[in-house]
Amino acid sequence: MSNFLEKTLQFGLGLAAYSREKIEELVEEMVRRGEVAGKDARKLADELVEKGEEQRKEIQRLVEEEVRKALDALGYVKRSSVLTQEDVDRIVREKVAETLRQRGLDPDRAGEADVRTEPGDVSGGTDSDDAIP
Repeated sequence: MSNFLEKTLQFGLGLAAYSREKIEELVEEMVRRGEVAGKDARKLADELVEKGEEQRKEIQRLVEEEVRKALDALGYVKRSSVLTQEDVDRIVREKVAETLRQRGLDPDRAGEADVRTEPGDVSGGTDSDDAIP
């Protein structure tokens, strides 16, 4: 079994690139050479496949971490940090409503026309010259 440990260590990250089929071929070769007992072959193959998967996950984690660091260094922001159009619309509506309330106006009536006329003006806010005869 010490030869097995040496070979496993020699694989290093290379094990992550091995498919189940290749690992099973390797184990079969080790059985033929007498380095592994036939009864242990399936367990060994499963352990190697699992170890390879763990290494793949670790490599992926390391790559993602390095990419994240590089993007941070370049000043890129996460998608979740960017405001959507809906976010902007909501913020604008909230600010407009707040401003209207501060001015004593009802934000729920903000869309209604507020026609103001001078006292005595019956034209509805239009100049008498523009009125239709």
